[in-house]
Parts: sequence; C-alpha cells; structure tokens
Amino acid sequence: MKTTFWNWVDVSPDGFSLGKVQISWRALMVLAGAFVLAFCATVVVLLMFP
Repeated sequence: MKTTFWNWVDVSPDGFSLGKVQISWRALMVLAGAFVLAFCATVVVLLMFP
C-alpha cells in the first residue's frame, strides 16, 4: 500500500509537544531537500543580482 504524506508525521492526541512528535525518515529527507533547494535558489538569485 502506498503511504501518504500525513502518515509520515505522527502527533500525540494528548496535545502538541515537541517530544511527542515523531517524524519518519522519509519526511525528514523531504524537509532537508526543500531546505537545500531553497538555499540554492537564494544563492543563485543573489549571484544574478548583486
């Protein structure tokens, strides 16, 4: 069965606490990839327009 995005992050029903949030390895890789892509895009824009 194909997993969906909302299955990657698990939040406890007792309330939001950073210690109770579990992020899967795949969700962590997606967040890291988005950060790297945004960083590279920012560098390219800043180099094009000094």
